[in-house]
Amino acid sequence: MIVSIREFIEEAQKRAKSKNTPSRERVKWMNLAGKLIWYKDQILRSMTHEAMEKDIAELKKRVFKKEAPTPPPPPVYPRRTIRE
Repeated sequence: MIVSIREFIEEAQKRAKSKNTPSRERVKWMNLAGKLIWYKDQILRSMTHEAMEKDIAELKKRVFKKEAPTPPPPPVYPRRTIRE
């Protein structure tokens, strides 16, 4: 999705800078490029928030898993053998 938006932005910027484009359309193309850049930025920001939320959820699971008291392992006693 980000790749296609990037392509749209490049196309809009190219048309805005082109000398073959009438001046009244250049403004429209620059406006469109600006809106697409803003939209792409919003998508990237929301993706980073989602990624951060996932990381925080994983860390919480790890912390709560470590906080659960685990019983200590049973002591190992050396075996006594009877010698004759």
